[in-house]
Amino acid sequence: MRLVLFGVIVIVGIGLIPIVKIGMLMGLYYLTAAIIEPISDSRIVKCMGYIGDSLKLLLAILITITFIYIIAITLMIKITNFTFTYR
Repeated sequence: MRLVLFGVIVIVGIGLIPIVKIGMLMGLYYLTAAIIEPISDSRIVKCMGYIGDSLKLLLAILITITFIYIIAITLMIKITNFTFTYR
């Protein structure tokens, strides 16, 4: 049981790095759009907003795939009784 928990923690740790990076980029594009709104053309502000929206969609996809991957790995370990072979 501890091995499965450790594996899930490792997978979450591996998946957390790109999730944080994309989240920071998304926030950066939204912040850029908010800062340049008074001084720039509206088309550039909309473009920055659209880039932030596309990164939000990419973030949602990445979180979903990471969650499904965790479930799949956990099920494979439970089905094959992989932890029993180490005893």
